[in-house]
Amino acid sequence: MSKSIISRQEERYSHIYIRLKVYIDEEWHWIKVYDWNTNGFNFFSKKNLSADQIYRFKKGITTFTGRIAWQRQHADEKSLIEMAINYFLFERLCREFSDQEPDWIPELANLVRQPDKVQEKIDFMDQRMGSKIPIEKIKKIIQESNWKQGGQFGIQTNNSSWEKVAKEAFERSTPLREFVATNVQRWGLF
Repeated sequence: MSKSIISRQEERYSHIYIRLKVYIDEEWHWIKVYDWNTNGFNFFSKKNLSADQIYRFKKGITTFTGRIAWQRQHADEKSLIEMAINYFLFERLCREFSDQEPDWIPELANLVRQPDKVQEKIDFMDQRMGSKIPIEKIKKIIQESNWKQGGQFGIQTNNSSWEKVAKEAFERSTPLREFVATNVQRWGLF
């Protein structure tokens, strides 16, 4: 079985992101990687990257290479707004409610999974989380992010240095994963 098929069958993690640098156009650029495992990861970039190219990455002094296995260019405005709102819902949950267990967590988790619910999500933030985020602010944040320009890229890597970075991130995030796993069933998420 090919490495790309194996890496797609292995569990990927998104409970935390990993900050790396990627070398593009003779400069290092900061990125946040999502949906990662020991075989690869995804990230957004404002730069236009070439498919099947090999790129250099680094975490601290650890360097490694990876190949673009897939890419998706330019999400539409509606999708970007929804991504931003989902991101802010969970960011606020983690930042301000981490020491509590609000009874609305299952409702939030189910709402985030539903597309085309922008207004409902804005209302949820206002009514349940006590926060108003005007759509204009969301659009401004999207404009300043990497989400709109460039695209999303999937990196495949067969490198022990990346594997070490991924394993360390996984181990450091064990308390968060255990908390979520313990409460997922209780919250009625699955």
